[in-house]
Amino acid sequence: MTSKLINQKPLLVKSHKLIKKIRIIDKNRYYSNFGPYYYVLKKKIENVLKLKKFSITFTSSGYSSLHACCKLIANKNKKKIVLVPTYSFAANPQSIISSGLEPFFVDINKDSYEMDYEDASKILKKYRKKIAAIMIVSPFGYPINIKKCLNIFSKYKVPIIYDAVDTLLNHKSLHESNNVYYTHSFHPTKIIPSNESGMIIASKKREKFLKSMINFGMIGETRSINLYGFNGKFTEYDAAILDSNFEEIKKIKKKLIKINHYIITNVKNDSLIFQKNFGVNWFSLRLVLRHKFKNFNSIFSKLKKEGIVISHPWHNKFMHQYSIFKKYKKSNLINSTALQNKIFSINMRIDIKKKDLDFLVKNLNEI
Repeated sequence: MTSKLINQKPLLVKSHKLIKKIRIIDKNRYYSNFGPYYYVLKKKIENVLKLKKFSITFTSSGYSSLHACCKLIANKNKKKIVLVPTYSFAANPQSIISSGLEPFFVDINKDSYEMDYEDASKILKKYRKKIAAIMIVSPFGYPINIKKCLNIFSKYKVPIIYDAVDTLLNHKSLHESNNVYYTHSFHPTKIIPSNESGMIIASKKREKFLKSMINFGMIGETRSINLYGFNGKFTEYDAAILDSNFEEIKKIKKKLIKINHYIITNVKNDSLIFQKNFGVNWFSLRLVLRHKFKNFNSIFSKLKKEGIVISHPWHNKFMHQYSIFKKYKKSNLINSTALQNKIFSINMRIDIKKKDLDFLVKNLNEI
C-alpha cells in the first residue's frame, strides 16, 4: 500500500482569489519598491498583531529578513560574535557570516529543540565584550517565550534576533522590547504560505534603516546611500499572494488544530517523543519526532517501505558539523550530540486526507 504522504506538496490560495488583487496592481502600475499594496498589507497585519511600538518591514525571503537585521547590527559594530543554536537552518549562520559577523554555536534544549539558555548564558559571561547579538531560532513553529529570554539576557544589553520563521499562528503576543527583532518566512511550505517572501517586526525607529538595508542602502527620495545594503525587496505581487493567503488564516488554523489533535490523540507508541507541547498550545505542518531507541536510518528504511518518507527536519547534520562552519566557536553541545541522528520529521499539508492521516498514525504506532 502506498500513501500519498510520499508526495505531499505545498498549497497556496487558488488563482481565482488572486485575480482581483492583480488587477489592482495592473491599475496602479507599481510593481516593487514599497508600492501601495505593500502599505495596505503592512497596516492590515500590524492591526491584527496589535503592534504599538513596533512596525513591519516586508522582505523578499526569511533569509533576507535575517540578513537585514544582522547587517544593521554589524554596522559600525566592533563586536563580532552572534550566538546561534547549532540545530538550525542554513540561513541562520549564513546570514550572520555574510553580514561580517561570526556564529558561535550553542547547544539546544532536548525537549523543545530551542536554544539552551543556560549554555548561552555561560558563553555570554565569558565573551561579553565580543558578543554583538543573540539569534534565537524557533524550531518548526514552536513559539519561544521571548519574555523569558529577555529576563535571562537583559543584563547583557545585547540585541536579540528572534527567527520566528513559522510561528505567526502560534504567537500569543509579541513583546515589543526595543532590543528585539522578529523575523518570519512565508515560504510556500509554511503555515501561512506565499511566494518566497519574509517579514521583520521591530521597533518603529528601525523601520527606516531596515527598508534602506533591503534597498541597496538607499534612503528617501534622494536615494542617497548611507549603508551597505542589498536587494531584498518585497514586490507588489508578493503582497497580493500573501494577502490572499492571510485572508484564509482562520480556516488554516482550524484545519491545522484538527490535524495536530488527531495525531497526538491517536499515536500511542510510547517509544516516540513529540516535540514539547506539539498540538497542545502550538501547531505545525511539520511533525517532528524522535524515537527512544531507534535512529533515523532504521526508521527511514522501515517507513519508506510503506510509502512514507521521513527527513531530517532541517539538514542531515547540525550546523557545527559542516566543514564550512568548523572554524567557528562552539560550546560543548551535550544535548546536540545526543540528539544527532535521532530526530526525524514528516511534512504534512493543510489538505491532507483522513485516510492518509490514518495510514500515517498506523505506521507510527508500529515503529
